[in-house]
Amino acid sequence: MNAPLTHAVESVVRFGAGQRLIGIATPGNQSGYVTDRPAVVIFNAGIVHRVGPFRLSVDLARELAEAGFCVLRFDLSGLGESDFRGGRLEAEERALLDAQDAFRFMHEEFGTSAFVTAGLCSGAFNAFQVAVGDRRVRGLISMDGVSFETGGFRRREVTRRLNYRFVRNAIKRRALGIRGYEASDPASQLTQGEFFQVDENPDRVRRQLGELVQRRVAMQFVYTEGCDDFNGEAQFEEMFGPQPKELIE
Repeated sequence: MNAPLTHAVESVVRFGAGQRLIGIATPGNQSGYVTDRPAVVIFNAGIVHRVGPFRLSVDLARELAEAGFCVLRFDLSGLGESDFRGGRLEAEERALLDAQDAFRFMHEEFGTSAFVTAGLCSGAFNAFQVAVGDRRVRGLISMDGVSFETGGFRRREVTRRLNYRFVRNAIKRRALGIRGYEASDPASQLTQGEFFQVDENPDRVRRQLGELVQRRVAMQFVYTEGCDDFNGEAQFEEMFGPQPKELIE
C-alpha cells in the first residue's frame, strides 16, 4: 500500500518494498494533468539527494508540472533518505529496480503507463540505462551524461590548453620581464579518468543508443560548460554518429 498524496501541489511519498524509497511527487497543475502524457522521473545526481545540485531537480519538476506533466524526483536506494536495497547488486541493477518501483507507484497513483527519465551526471547515466532496460520509457533527458573521448576531443583540448597557456604565460612574462620560458606539452596532461568509457564500453553505449532510436524514444542531450568530458558540438556526432534529428535534440 503506497503512502497517499496529501497536498495538491507537492507531496512527500514513500513507495517500493518496505516503503524504502522516498521522493517528492509533483502532479501536473495549471490546466490539469493529462493522463495520456508520460510522467517524468528524475534521478539523483551523484550522491546529492533528490533536491539536486543548486535545486536543479526542484526547479525542473515544478516547471514540468506547470506544463501539465506529473513528476517524481526521488532518492535511489542508499542515497538521501531512501533505505539501502538489500542483495549483492551492481549500482546499475539497483537503479533499474528502483526505477521500476517508481514507475509502479506513478501508475497506481496517476494511471500513467509511459515515462520520461531524467538526470544530471550519474543521474543521466542511470536515466539512460533505465531507458534502455524498460520499454515503458518514451523519453530521455540527459544532462552532462554519457561521454567518451574522441580524436576531435583531444585536438580541441590541446588547442584550448595551448591558448590558455599562451595567454597566461604572456601575462606572466610581461609581469616578470621574462623573454623566454620553457613550455610543457599540454597533450601529456590529458587523461581519460573522467570519461564514462573507464566504466562503460563505447561500442555498448552506441548499440544501446541505436536501440532507443529504433524504439523511437525521444531524447534530449544537454552538455554544459561545466562538463569537462565534452568540449565541442561536433563531439556528439563523433561519439555516436549522425542520429535522426526528429528523435534526438
